[in-house]
Amino acid sequence: MAKYKLVFFAVFALIALFIAFLIPQANSGVLLGIILGLLVGIIAFFRIEFGIYILVFSMMLSPEIKLASVPGRDVVLRVDDFILIIVFFAWFAKIAIDKTTGLLKSSPLNVPVVAYTLACVVFTLKGVIIGDVNFVKGFFYVLKYVEYFLIYFMVSNVVKDEKEVKRYLFAALVTLVIVTAYGYTQLGSGQRITAPFEDPIGVVATAGEPASLGGYFIMALAIFTAVILNYKNKIKKLLALAGFAFIMPPFWQTLSRASYIAFGIMILFTLFLTKKNRLTYFLVLLAAVVIVPLILPANITERVRETFQGRQIDTGAGKVNFDESSMARIESWKNLVTVKLPKHLLTGYGVTGVSFIDGQYFTVLGEVGIIGFALFCWMVFAIYKMGYKTYKICQTEFTKSIAFGFSVSFIALLFHALTANTFIIVRVMEPFWFLSALVAVLYRESSKNIDVKLH
Repeated sequence: MAKYKLVFFAVFALIALFIAFLIPQANSGVLLGIILGLLVGIIAFFRIEFGIYILVFSMMLSPEIKLASVPGRDVVLRVDDFILIIVFFAWFAKIAIDKTTGLLKSSPLNVPVVAYTLACVVFTLKGVIIGDVNFVKGFFYVLKYVEYFLIYFMVSNVVKDEKEVKRYLFAALVTLVIVTAYGYTQLGSGQRITAPFEDPIGVVATAGEPASLGGYFIMALAIFTAVILNYKNKIKKLLALAGFAFIMPPFWQTLSRASYIAFGIMILFTLFLTKKNRLTYFLVLLAAVVIVPLILPANITERVRETFQGRQIDTGAGKVNFDESSMARIESWKNLVTVKLPKHLLTGYGVTGVSFIDGQYFTVLGEVGIIGFALFCWMVFAIYKMGYKTYKICQTEFTKSIAFGFSVSFIALLFHALTANTFIIVRVMEPFWFLSALVAVLYRESSKNIDVKLH
C-alpha cells in the first residue's frame, strides 16, 4: 500500500507543479485544457489505450491556446499538449505499480532520440545562462520537442502487436477523413487550405500554416500509395486509390511549395524503392507528368511559377530567378552560416536562440550547432533505417504497406524540411512520431522470429 501512495504522490505532485505554473497566466481555454486533461488522465490510468485513442484524435483536432507573447515567437500550447502530459503521467504511474510491464522496450531509436533531446536541453540551458535564450520561450519549445519523443516512447511501449497497430491506425484514418473534409469546406474561399484550429483561441484568424497540412497529407498519401502497390486484393487497392484521390484537391489547394516538392520526391522514391508493378507504376507516373499540368487550376501553376520570378542570383551552375520570399529565406540562411553560427559553432545558441529561420536544417544548426546537427543526422538515419528494415522483414501485406509508406513519407518530409521547419511543426510531428512508434512495434514483432539485431 505504501508503494501505491508513493507513486500517486510523485505523479500528482508533478501534475500540481505544472498546473500551478499555468494557472497564473490561464484564460478560459487553458483551464478547459487542464480539466479535460485531468479527466483523460483518470481514464488513461485505468485503460491506457483509451488515452492514446483520445490523443490520436486530438493531434489534429485540438485548439491552440496562446500562453504568452515573447520576442520572436509566441508561446502557444494546444489542448493535446495537456492531454499528452497527463496521459504520459498516467502511463508512468501504471508501470511504476505494475512492474511486469517494463519501462522501456528495446527500439532502434531509443539512443539517438535521447541523445538529441539531451543536446537540445543542455545547449538551451547554456543559451539561457549566457543570455541568448529567453527562459520561458526556450522552456516551452524544448518541452514541445520532448513531447514529440514522449509520443514515440509511450506508444511504442504500450502497443503490443499488429492487431493493436491496426486499431490505432483506424482511429488515425477517421481523423484524416475529418481533417480532409474540413479542407473541402474551404475550397472556393480563395484562401489556402489549412487544418482545423490553426489559430489560438481568442486570436483573430490568420492565414494559418498550409505547409503543416501539406506535410500531414504527405504521410497519408504515401501510405495509400504503399497499399495500392503491396496489396493483391483489388477492393483494398480501389479503397486506397479512393483515399488518395479524396486527399488530392485539399492538398493541391494548400499552395505549399514545400509540400509540392515533398510530393514529387514521394512519387520518385516510391518508384525507386518498389519492386512490385514497377513498370505499371512508371507508365502511370509518366502519364501523370504529361496530363496533370494541363488540368491543374491556374492558382496552383501560378504558385509554382512565381517561385522563379524576381531577383536573379548566381548559383555557380548558372543564374536563377527567385521570388521575394525565397530570397528572404536564402538571405537568412546566408546570415546564419556566415555571421551567427561561427560565434557558437559547436553548440549553437540554444532552442529559440536564433531568429526564426524558414528551413529545418539551418534552424538545427543555429540552435544546437555542429554537435547537435550531427546527433540530429544520426537520429534521421536511424529513423529511415528502422522503416526500411521493417519493410524488408515484415511478412504481411499490411505491415509491408505501413513500413513502406512510412519510409517513403519520411524521405519526402526530409525534402519538405528544406524550406519549412518540418521537424518542429506540431501537426506534422505528432502524427509522424505516432506513426514511427507503430512502425517500431511492427519491427519488434517481425524481428522476433528473424535473425536481425534491434540496434
